[in-house]
Amino acid sequence: NFESYPVFSKNFLLRGSDEMAIRNLFTDAVLMFVETKLGCCIEGDGNWLLFYRHNRRVDPTALRALLEEGVGVVEAFHLAPREEF
Repeated sequence: NFESYPVFSKNFLLRGSDEMAIRNLFTDAVLMFVETKLGCCIEGDGNWLLFYRHNRRVDPTALRALLEEGVGVVEAFHLAPREEF
C-alpha cells in the first residue's frame, strides 16, 4: 500500500519478492498515472510489461485506443525518475 495514494492502494495489488525495488519503480508520477487506469491490469517481469483488461474483450474498433493506452503505461514507467536503492 502507498499511504499517499489511497485510490491506487484500494484498486491495485502489487506483488513481488523485493518490496523496496517495487516501491522504487512506482514513483509518484507512475502512481498518479496508474490511478487513472482503473479497471486495467498491468503485469511485469524483467523487461516485459503486459497491459490488459481482465475478462473484457476489446471491440476491434477500440483496439487502437487500447494499444495507445498501453503505450502510455510503458512511457509512464520509462519517463518516471527513479530513486537509487
